[in-house]
Amino acid sequence: MKRFTFILLIAIISTNYIVAQEITVNNNITIDIKKVKKAPTLFHTQQNVKVKGDGLEKIMIKSKIKSENKKDVDVNPFSLLDTVNKVRYQLVEFVGYKSFSIGVPTYQGKELLKTKLLNKRGRPYQSVPDFDPKIKDTFEDYQFEGYKNITCQINFGTDKNPIVSGIYYAPITMNSFIADAFFAIQKFDKEPVFELYYGNEKVADIDIDLD
Repeated sequence: MKRFTFILLIAIISTNYIVAQEITVNNNITIDIKKVKKAPTLFHTQQNVKVKGDGLEKIMIKSKIKSENKKDVDVNPFSLLDTVNKVRYQLVEFVGYKSFSIGVPTYQGKELLKTKLLNKRGRPYQSVPDFDPKIKDTFEDYQFEGYKNITCQINFGTDKNPIVSGIYYAPITMNSFIADAFFAIQKFDKEPVFELYYGNEKVADIDIDLD
């Protein structure tokens, strides 16, 4: 399992259970929010992204997602809005998986680089995700007036020799799955109010205690 380092902060774990709410977006994708919680610094997922530094938190939103037309699910339109501080966060990590399976790996969440990274010889690094311009980062297709988009930069190298890029995700090929979506949240003087969106469609209010 690869371990990727993200230069930001994490604190303690706290969980906010919410009343289940199901919504359909894009006339096809059903999203049922199950749980919201702070994420620890390290945890068992496919990417194992580490968050450290001052002034940020990492939160997870768990949901059940279903593609009604059985097509692949593009997760990049997911974003988290802070409606008070006027920022829009891109996913920093996403894992889709079946709640139960026997003998068949079901974890999906293939990272793709937003920036093409080349070594000193002009060749792609072997230890970083792929750069594939054929798969579009659809987070960029949506804009919210007055909001600043925030894409966190992940260091796939070391502090001494950084290899840095933002990331997005390849489509999920399962048409029904559990989703763990992670966002790295900046701390501001004003208390944030969060809303989860898929494209331009609001999915849910996100209530979490960051203290």
